[in-house]
Amino acid sequence: RARAASALEDEPLLEEFTAITELLDELTVSAAARHRINGLLEPLRGRVKAVRKGRQAESRVGVVDEARRIASEASGPVIVDQIESTDRDNLMAAMDAIRSKHGEAAVMLLGVDAEEARVSIVARVPELLVSRGLKAGDWVREPAKICGGSGGGRADMAQAGGKQPDRVPEAISAARSYAEKTLS
Repeated sequence: RARAASALEDEPLLEEFTAITELLDELTVSAAARHRINGLLEPLRGRVKAVRKGRQAESRVGVVDEARRIASEASGPVIVDQIESTDRDNLMAAMDAIRSKHGEAAVMLLGVDAEEARVSIVARVPELLVSRGLKAGDWVREPAKICGGSGGGRADMAQAGGKQPDRVPEAISAARSYAEKTLS
Protein backbone atom coordinates (compact mmCIF):
# COMPACT_ATOMS: atom_id res chain seq x y z
CA ARG A 1 0.00 0.00 0.00
CA ALA A 2 2.90 2.39 0.78
CA ARG A 3 4.50 1.72 -2.63
CA ALA A 4 1.22 2.40 -4.42
CA ALA A 5 0.76 5.64 -2.43
CA SER A 6 4.02 7.04 -3.79
CA ALA A 7 2.46 7.25 -7.28
CA LEU A 8 -0.54 9.30 -6.09
CA GLU A 9 -1.11 13.02 -6.66
CA ASP A 10 -0.85 15.36 -3.67
CA GLU A 11 -4.40 15.32 -2.28
CA PRO A 12 -4.99 11.56 -2.61
CA LEU A 13 -1.50 11.01 -1.16
CA LEU A 14 -2.42 12.93 2.01
CA GLU A 15 -5.58 10.86 2.44
CA GLU A 16 -3.82 7.55 1.78
CA PHE A 17 -0.86 8.40 4.05
CA THR A 18 -3.27 9.25 6.88
CA ALA A 19 -5.16 5.99 6.31
CA ILE A 20 -1.93 3.95 6.28
CA THR A 21 -0.58 5.52 9.48
CA GLU A 22 -3.92 5.06 11.26
CA LEU A 23 -4.00 1.42 10.18
CA LEU A 24 -0.43 0.94 11.38
CA ASP A 25 -1.37 2.37 14.79
CA GLU A 26 -4.26 -0.12 15.06
CA LEU A 27 -2.32 -3.21 13.97
CA THR A 28 -0.69 -5.55 16.41
CA VAL A 29 2.66 -6.32 14.78
CA SER A 30 6.13 -7.10 16.02
CA ALA A 31 8.61 -4.31 16.53
CA ALA A 32 10.66 -5.61 13.59
CA ALA A 33 7.65 -5.56 11.25
CA ARG A 34 6.67 -2.07 12.44
CA HIS A 35 10.25 -0.92 11.77
CA ARG A 36 10.14 -2.36 8.21
CA ILE A 37 6.78 -0.70 7.54
CA ASN A 38 8.05 2.63 8.85
CA GLY A 39 11.05 2.24 6.55
CA LEU A 40 8.68 1.90 3.58
CA LEU A 41 6.76 4.98 4.73
CA GLU A 42 9.86 7.14 5.25
CA PRO A 43 10.17 8.35 1.61
CA LEU A 44 6.52 9.38 1.72
CA ARG A 45 6.88 11.36 4.96
CA GLY A 46 9.03 14.01 3.30
CA ARG A 47 6.65 14.39 0.39
CA VAL A 48 3.62 14.52 2.69
CA LYS A 49 5.33 17.18 4.81
CA ALA A 50 6.10 19.27 1.70
CA VAL A 51 2.50 18.99 0.47
CA ARG A 52 1.14 20.03 3.87
CA LYS A 53 3.56 22.96 4.04
CA GLY A 54 2.48 24.12 0.57
CA ARG A 55 -1.18 23.92 1.53
CA GLN A 56 -0.48 25.89 4.69
CA ALA A 57 1.29 28.64 2.72
CA GLU A 58 -1.65 28.85 0.29
CA SER A 59 -4.02 29.01 3.22
CA ARG A 60 -2.00 31.82 4.83
CA VAL A 61 -2.31 33.97 1.69
CA GLY A 62 -6.11 33.64 1.82
CA VAL A 63 -6.24 34.38 5.54
CA VAL A 64 -4.06 37.49 5.16
CA ASP A 65 -6.29 38.69 2.31
CA GLU A 66 -9.30 38.17 4.59
CA ALA A 67 -7.51 40.12 7.35
CA ARG A 68 -6.79 43.01 4.98
CA ARG A 69 -10.50 43.16 4.16
CA ILE A 70 -11.31 43.24 7.89
CA ALA A 71 -8.74 46.01 8.40
CA SER A 72 -10.16 48.11 5.59
CA GLU A 73 -13.68 47.89 7.04
CA ALA A 74 -12.73 48.29 10.72
CA SER A 75 -12.69 51.41 12.86
CA GLY A 76 -12.43 52.26 16.51
CA PRO A 77 -10.30 51.00 19.37
CA VAL A 78 -11.67 47.43 19.34
CA ILE A 79 -11.64 45.02 16.39
CA VAL A 80 -13.16 41.56 16.82
CA ASP A 81 -13.81 39.31 13.84
CA GLN A 82 -13.86 35.76 12.52
CA ILE A 83 -11.22 34.15 10.28
CA GLU A 84 -11.63 30.82 8.48
CA SER A 85 -8.52 29.17 9.91
CA THR A 86 -7.53 27.71 13.25
CA ASP A 87 -3.83 27.49 12.40
CA ARG A 88 -1.97 29.63 14.94
CA ASP A 89 0.59 30.89 12.39
CA ASN A 90 -2.21 31.91 10.03
CA LEU A 91 -4.05 33.71 12.83
CA MET A 92 -0.90 35.56 13.86
CA ALA A 93 -0.22 36.58 10.23
CA ALA A 94 -3.81 37.86 10.02
CA MET A 95 -3.37 39.70 13.32
CA ASP A 96 -0.21 41.38 11.99
CA ALA A 97 -2.02 42.43 8.80
CA ILE A 98 -4.79 44.10 10.81
CA ARG A 99 -2.44 45.69 13.33
CA SER A 100 -0.33 47.17 10.53
CA LYS A 101 -3.33 49.44 9.76
CA HIS A 102 -4.74 49.68 13.28
CA GLY A 103 -1.71 49.64 15.58
CA GLU A 104 -3.50 51.35 18.47
CA ALA A 105 -6.55 49.05 18.38
CA ALA A 106 -7.17 45.97 20.50
CA VAL A 107 -7.60 43.10 18.05
CA MET A 108 -9.18 39.69 18.60
CA LEU A 109 -9.56 37.04 15.92
CA LEU A 110 -11.63 33.89 16.27
CA GLY A 111 -10.46 31.19 13.89
CA VAL A 112 -13.08 28.62 12.99
CA ASP A 113 -12.86 25.08 11.66
CA ALA A 114 -16.41 23.69 11.66
CA GLU A 115 -15.36 20.26 10.34
CA GLU A 116 -12.92 19.74 13.21
CA ALA A 117 -15.27 21.46 15.72
CA ARG A 118 -12.49 23.85 16.72
CA VAL A 119 -12.24 27.51 17.58
CA SER A 120 -8.89 29.23 18.06
CA ILE A 121 -8.78 32.70 19.56
CA VAL A 122 -5.89 35.17 19.53
CA ALA A 123 -5.85 38.69 20.95
CA ARG A 124 -3.41 41.57 21.18
CA VAL A 125 -3.95 44.72 23.19
CA PRO A 126 -1.66 47.77 22.82
CA GLU A 127 -0.08 49.21 25.97
CA LEU A 128 -2.36 52.28 25.97
CA LEU A 129 -5.48 50.10 26.21
CA VAL A 130 -3.84 47.76 28.75
CA SER A 131 -3.28 50.82 30.96
CA ARG A 132 -7.01 51.58 30.61
CA GLY A 133 -7.85 48.11 31.97
CA LEU A 134 -8.26 45.84 28.92
CA LYS A 135 -6.01 42.83 29.44
CA ALA A 136 -5.78 40.28 26.62
CA GLY A 137 -5.61 37.31 29.01
CA ASP A 138 -8.91 38.25 30.63
CA TRP A 139 -10.48 39.31 27.33
CA VAL A 140 -9.98 35.94 25.57
CA ARG A 141 -11.62 34.04 28.41
CA GLU A 142 -15.03 35.58 27.64
CA PRO A 143 -15.45 34.21 24.09
CA ALA A 144 -13.60 30.99 25.01
CA LYS A 145 -16.17 30.18 27.72
CA ILE A 146 -19.01 30.71 25.25
CA CYS A 147 -17.31 28.40 22.72
CA GLY A 148 -16.80 25.67 25.33
CA GLY A 149 -13.14 26.25 25.99
CA SER A 150 -10.61 28.22 27.97
CA GLY A 151 -7.51 30.29 27.59
CA GLY A 152 -5.42 33.12 28.89
CA GLY A 153 -2.14 34.88 28.55
CA ARG A 154 -0.36 38.12 29.18
CA ALA A 155 -1.92 41.56 29.37
CA ASP A 156 -0.77 42.43 25.84
CA MET A 157 -1.22 39.05 24.10
CA ALA A 158 -3.27 35.93 24.74
CA GLN A 159 -4.78 32.84 23.13
CA ALA A 160 -7.67 30.54 23.81
CA GLY A 161 -9.61 27.74 22.22
CA GLY A 162 -13.01 26.17 22.14
CA LYS A 163 -15.00 23.30 20.67
CA GLN A 164 -18.27 24.95 19.62
CA PRO A 165 -17.80 26.88 16.37
CA ASP A 166 -21.56 27.38 16.05
CA ARG A 167 -21.37 29.77 19.03
CA VAL A 168 -18.76 32.08 17.47
CA PRO A 169 -21.24 34.88 16.55
CA GLU A 170 -22.34 35.02 20.20
CA ALA A 171 -18.70 34.91 21.33
CA ILE A 172 -17.78 37.82 19.02
CA SER A 173 -20.62 39.88 20.44
CA ALA A 174 -19.56 39.08 24.02
CA ALA A 175 -15.92 39.94 23.27
CA ARG A 176 -16.89 43.32 21.82
CA SER A 177 -19.17 44.07 24.77
CA TYR A 178 -16.50 43.06 27.29
CA ALA A 179 -13.87 45.30 25.67
CA GLU A 180 -16.20 48.27 25.27
CA LYS A 181 -17.43 47.98 28.86
CA THR A 182 -13.87 47.67 30.18
CA LEU A 183 -12.69 50.70 28.21
CA SER A 184 -15.67 52.95 29.04
